[in-house]
Amino acid sequence: MKNSFSASAVAEALGVSINTVYRAINHSGLVKSTTQQRILDYIREHYPEHRIGAHHTGTRTITVMTQIKPKYYWQTSIDEMRAVLEDYPSGALRLRTVFYSGVRNENALCDALSQLNARTTDALIVVPVRSEKARRIIEQLSTEIPVLIFCDYGDYGDHCLSVHGNGWQEGEEAANMVTLSSLKAKNVLILRSMHDSNLINDRIAGFRARLEDCPGCSIAGELDLSDVVNGDYNYHSTLPAMIARQISDYFAANPQADINCLYIPDGLIAPVCSAQIKLGRPDLRCFGHEFNDTVQRFFESGIKGGSVRSDVCAQSRLAIRLLAEKLLYDQEPEEREFITPFDSYLIEE
Repeated sequence: MKNSFSASAVAEALGVSINTVYRAINHSGLVKSTTQQRILDYIREHYPEHRIGAHHTGTRTITVMTQIKPKYYWQTSIDEMRAVLEDYPSGALRLRTVFYSGVRNENALCDALSQLNARTTDALIVVPVRSEKARRIIEQLSTEIPVLIFCDYGDYGDHCLSVHGNGWQEGEEAANMVTLSSLKAKNVLILRSMHDSNLINDRIAGFRARLEDCPGCSIAGELDLSDVVNGDYNYHSTLPAMIARQISDYFAANPQADINCLYIPDGLIAPVCSAQIKLGRPDLRCFGHEFNDTVQRFFESGIKGGSVRSDVCAQSRLAIRLLAEKLLYDQEPEEREFITPFDSYLIEE
């Protein structure tokens, strides 16, 4: 059985970049003739069934759909995707972005997804909300076009290609940030709202394992916020008050806990920081997996802590390359791709 073409394998074997491989096989004119000939000869020898420069016809559209308006790090993500498209033949691929209204708005997501089919787009990248109805629509779409999921908030079905963060390493990194904080003793309360996510489970497991090896660090327990977060509440106004009430009730029920750190494994730092203000407890260190302008403002206003998350830029570049190789070169990617780099922030006095 012959190996399927892999640009990354060719690049590694010849000591060149993946971009150089693509430019050579597409006769871009941007590669030295000797280098191009060496690449083409290698491909003809090791991948004789690969038709060099002959797999793309017309322009293929990759649709990116997210519930988050183009600000914070998602604008950076889209900019990264557009930059990667420049490495492929001119006019071969284009990116279309769809931002549906509302956060965690199931109807808006399903309405936007229902407009897509094989005639309107060639591939889909979606940042999902937790919606069974949307999951069924996406599963149907995946029978017509390649669908790739950014799994920031959990798994979304084996029918989709996926770019995952490495949850265990992210959890360990969050624990490292706790140990680096200026507090002499750290007693952590874990706040979680998602219980059906392998990514979140891995983050908590990595966090616990790392913190157990650190002198002066302990975990007081876990507080389940799923009823609050998944209820019918306004994400930006009502939710912080509901979270504040839950934390307050936990403190009242556990007066000896002496908690001074909060760990949020599923991206709720902003509403938790708001909850701290409502509680009058900005002294609680807040650590988690989100970082944007809003979180930065909370930290600068007196709330201490830090943030760690998968490198969304690396996720974005990988997502485009996976789909581009599938659309243009018939290269079948793995069902699961993991990103291990992360951006870290620690805000202390």
